[in-house]
Amino acid sequence: DVCSSDLAIALILALLAALVGPHVVNWNDHRAFFEAEASRLVGLSVRVSGDIDAAILPIPSVTLRDIAIGPEGKASRLNARSLRIELGLGPLMRGELRATEMRLVAPQFSVGLAANGQIDWPPVSLAAETLSIDRLSIESGRIALTDAASQSRVLLDQFWFQGEVRSLAGPFRGKGEFVMGGGLYGYEIAAGRFGPEGSRIKLNLRTNERP
Repeated sequence: DVCSSDLAIALILALLAALVGPHVVNWNDHRAFFEAEASRLVGLSVRVSGDIDAAILPIPSVTLRDIAIGPEGKASRLNARSLRIELGLGPLMRGELRATEMRLVAPQFSVGLAANGQIDWPPVSLAAETLSIDRLSIESGRIALTDAASQSRVLLDQFWFQGEVRSLAGPFRGKGEFVMGGGLYGYEIAAGRFGPEGSRIKLNLRTNERP
């Protein structure tokens, strides 16, 4: 794929430049490039207001701080303290985007049900070669669940997740915990690939208070 090859080549050249002159490269000067490629991959607008770090040794990695994903001013917009991506060097040299590990810290966003029962989330236009993630971890998250029909709102706090994502369009699976109403809940979730008809999702929820 031309786009993934271009991105891989650009990242390799940039990382090699950092290896040759690590005190010369200011990654913040390349903010527009990282924002554009991230936006293309996730299918939504991505903005990085914090510092950007990248390295090639011991493994290729990129860290973006203070990120925002989604339409400006929307409740569904995702904000996070940082996003770190460690890339597989072999797949990168072949023009493939494969993250050996991705870590999202302190994400905050809202997911709602519209009055017609559909999920209220911005339309996503994913690139053909979405990122594959061997290990995805989310920590210290906060998610607000809203329902337009009942005007109700539920807050999931201290949310964390660990799992794998074959592509941003699915399938994915993993497990984690969150706090809701003062109670601790554990969960396991798995979903198939998303398509025109949606996706089949399996969710197991457990709590010590309500066996």
